[in-house]
Amino acid sequence: MMITNILTIPHIELPTGLYVVPTPIGNLKDITLRALETLKSVDYIYCENTRHSKKLLSHYKIETQLRTYNDHCNAKDRVHIIETAKAHPIALITDAGMPLISDPGYKLIQEIYAQKLFTTVLPGPCALVTALALSSMPSDRFLFLGFFDTSKAEKVISIDTTLIFYESPKRLLRSLNWLSEHMQDRTISVCRELSKIHEENIIGTYEDVIEQFQNKPSIKGEFALVLSPPEQKLLSDDDILKLIHNNQYNLSAKDLIKLISDSCKLPKKRVYNLYHKSQTHKE
Repeated sequence: MMITNILTIPHIELPTGLYVVPTPIGNLKDITLRALETLKSVDYIYCENTRHSKKLLSHYKIETQLRTYNDHCNAKDRVHIIETAKAHPIALITDAGMPLISDPGYKLIQEIYAQKLFTTVLPGPCALVTALALSSMPSDRFLFLGFFDTSKAEKVISIDTTLIFYESPKRLLRSLNWLSEHMQDRTISVCRELSKIHEENIIGTYEDVIEQFQNKPSIKGEFALVLSPPEQKLLSDDDILKLIHNNQYNLSAKDLIKLISDSCKLPKKRVYNLYHKSQTHKE
């Protein structure tokens, strides 16, 4: 039974202002009751593409008027929206997921805050968070960088955290090949079509992932790339001794041992013993 046959969405009175409402990233059922209630109760809904958003509203029999706000809108358009929000409750949505993530909504939010108008954000679907959870990569710290771009990626090659990019099907293999050359010390998870029928998550080395996509008859869908933090290379005693001998800043024994153990994430006792072993050999 369709959910629309058993669900009656009430119309409620809302204060004037802006309501930021996340929408499903694929499966139309992934929307909260509060989001549906808000979309039905506001006077206007601002969206990226009215034809796309009409599908969601029609599915839930919501007849609120749709208006456009996207990358092509300018400061004059935002002034008009702000004036509307002063007299009406309005909602901001995107084609999929949480507004303001990789879209121009933040400019509108900044200007509405400057006008001290009521603004609230409803919780809901977000592709980058879903991909992070599905990837199994460390999630205590991560960096989201929007759609993949080599100029952005070059700046974070060595950063010690999980990285997340969005990518299109046409650019996927080119981006994976660049990552395989410049970020070899990371494992990658490629999440495709999140929450949809053909959802897929491919985890492994770049070589394995690239081979799997090269063998597909075609590459379709929306992608999120999740890269693990750089994997620490196991240092041998000889490697550590080379670091000890290369004391280019003439650090004291205590400072040198601390620097090597902290930067290489090694037990301080191991570095301490090797340091004193090197000094004994000198004598």
